Amino acid sequence: MKNKLLNFIQNHQLGMIFIISIILYTIWVWLPFGLIHSWNEAYYTMRITHIIEGGSYLDGVFDNPPFFVYSLSFLSKIININITLFRLFIVFCTLVTTYVVYHIGYILANKRVGLVSSAIYAFFPMTVIFSKIIQIDMFGIMLMTATFYFAVLGIKKNKRWFFLSGFFLGLTVFTKIPMGLIIIPIFYFMFHKKIEIKYFMMIIIETILVPLPWIAYVWSANPSFFISGASSSSNFFGLGPMHSGVPYYQLSMILLAILFLLFLLISIWKRKPISIEEKTLVLYFLIFSGFFLLLPNHEYYLLPIFVPLFIYIVLSYKKKDILKKFKKILIIFLAISIILLIIRPIYEINWEESVDFVKENYSNYEYIYSTNPKVTEYYFQKKVNWLHPNQISDISENNTIILFTVYDKIDLENVQVMEIIEEKFIFLRSFNDKIFIYGSKNLA
Repeated sequence: MKNKLLNFIQNHQLGMIFIISIILYTIWVWLPFGLIHSWNEAYYTMRITHIIEGGSYLDGVFDNPPFFVYSLSFLSKIININITLFRLFIVFCTLVTTYVVYHIGYILANKRVGLVSSAIYAFFPMTVIFSKIIQIDMFGIMLMTATFYFAVLGIKKNKRWFFLSGFFLGLTVFTKIPMGLIIIPIFYFMFHKKIEIKYFMMIIIETILVPLPWIAYVWSANPSFFISGASSSSNFFGLGPMHSGVPYYQLSMILLAILFLLFLLISIWKRKPISIEEKTLVLYFLIFSGFFLLLPNHEYYLLPIFVPLFIYIVLSYKKKDILKKFKKILIIFLAISIILLIIRPIYEINWEESVDFVKENYSNYEYIYSTNPKVTEYYFQKKVNWLHPNQISDISENNTIILFTVYDKIDLENVQVMEIIEEKFIFLRSFNDKIFIYGSKNLA
């Protein structure tokens, strides 16, 4: 029986990677909006809801091109607005990426490289965490990885695959513009493999044509929509207004960006790339690590780096016993992912319960301030202001509710906002010592 099981696993290694991944990714997808990047989940869910109810994408600001929002909006017409199913869609995107990573490794080297690369990517803790969050990056990474995969097929197999590479690059840019940087390693690979320039130009033309109708429509209907994105792109080096009130997070992101780049440079120095394939992968992850170093606003800006990085690390060994070499890494990644999943309910925040408390007990409030305005706005279904340290003096002392988490309290105390809140407002209630609710004295 034991031998049969081992033989089954040996013969279905890719299937086992998928089974383990599905288990890891689907745990907690049914939870309400909580702590880990719930801002993104609430933001996209509200924007999708607005479109489904007859609104326009142009009613918001130009944060990213609309393909992700339009895709989920189309999905909503089939399944309605459903947080769990939206998260399962992101699970599906990551599984597709894992499958494509396997094939890239297989084509560039062999089956072992493909299997180990896909396993490391699938079990990597950041992959596990972000594969259960309604967020644009995992969707964009799927499209970007497909772009690179079809370019590799075009170089290694048949040039007709370049057509699909260009099409998916167009979708990638139509999802998140910086991910279009994938064109640089593709050009490098094609150039060194002496692929005719006409195929590269075909990819570029397709990339332009895919989002062009939408760009032309917006330019004619509401050109100021593009200008509205200027503020979101001015946050270079993590020093813009986004993080001016959360210095610990800002500092940690800058430190993470520097440490990660140093790690990559040391890795390249210790195991120098030899083949064009290895050099292409190095260029691939260095370009995106450079983007993260330039704009270290969030840790998920690191995510595009790991697809080429893991393929490169595995590819650079080129040994038959490659699985044994990386078995410890796989076990460590799995262990960390499982631990993070087990402890998640411990640090999870129940915004829904807190908002219900306010609605039931303080119905005559007029203003709401929160450290997580998008999530609070989603549950209140009305305008919520950001509890920003630089604007604390502007908060009205009448008919006002303030909500913040124990994690945000660290930053609020650091800039001495808590002293002002405790002086002007009354503590109403806390939920599991993780979320605190204060109110105006006239409410209490």
